[in-house]
Amino acid sequence: MEASTNHGTLPGAPVLAGVAGRRNMARRTLSRVVSVPRNLLHLRRHFHLSRLLGDLGLLNQQDFYTGIRYRYLRKYYLGSSFSIPERLAVAVNHHQSMARHFLPDFLRKSRSSGFGLWRHTHENSRYDIALRYPYNYNHDGDLCLTLDLDGENICIVTFSIAPGALAGVADSQVLLVSGIQGIAGKIAQIRQATEACNNVSPAHMLLFAAQTLANEMGIKTMVGMGQGRAQSVLPTDGQRTAFDYDAFWMPMVGVEAPRRFYHVGLPFTDKPIESIPAKHRSRARKRRELRNVIRQDIEAQAQVILLKECLIANT
Repeated sequence: MEASTNHGTLPGAPVLAGVAGRRNMARRTLSRVVSVPRNLLHLRRHFHLSRLLGDLGLLNQQDFYTGIRYRYLRKYYLGSSFSIPERLAVAVNHHQSMARHFLPDFLRKSRSSGFGLWRHTHENSRYDIALRYPYNYNHDGDLCLTLDLDGENICIVTFSIAPGALAGVADSQVLLVSGIQGIAGKIAQIRQATEACNNVSPAHMLLFAAQTLANEMGIKTMVGMGQGRAQSVLPTDGQRTAFDYDAFWMPMVGVEAPRRFYHVGLPFTDKPIESIPAKHRSRARKRRELRNVIRQDIEAQAQVILLKECLIANT
């Protein structure tokens, strides 16, 4: 599946013609920023975000979206019930991290096919993980990882680098996973990928790649959002399938009740083998060994590409 080439507007944004239209949109949008409490602070942060986006090349309308500096005003950004000030804080924090850790032309290059982090072949099929700028239809985060089967997306994880305090984490920075989605109509391919990769699901494979990126950035915690906070307001374009976030994150964290946020320490660790009933331990060890073959391969390949093509050295 190729990325859309319609960069002119955000999903759901009105089409306004000419300079006057863009100015009217800016005035209306900024009026929403200054209407929230502590308006001066938020207005300063908005202009700080605009400067960051300009420095990173994201205001280039030929490659990116004209309304990108106002995206935090839309509820689909982060796919949750975050307030406008919280979404603005994440947007500023993420792009500060981009400026600090990533090479200057990373975002421009990531806008097309992205950076291939991992490749695996099995029975004449090719599986690829890429790090890229989000497509038009998954702007609930600021970067995404995609798993492709023979050149077509089958699963996408979207994320941002967020302040830890926003998710109740003591760390200054966390990797906030805002979206995990299989592509609609690709259930058979998702099952094929799982079977071909030692029964590791596409979502988990993408999180292994996300963990590798977090490790290189010095981030020690991944945060997943519960179902209540991950309800996105997204275009109904049929690109994405429903996903049960609580059912996904609860086993990873080891809890039995849904939470607003799920805090996952990095790197990922297995629960003690002693916690598994003795009669199941042999099978559990085998599953772990097979899974770790895929995990270690993803980590090894991704680390090479991240250090060579994406990240500033020694940051």
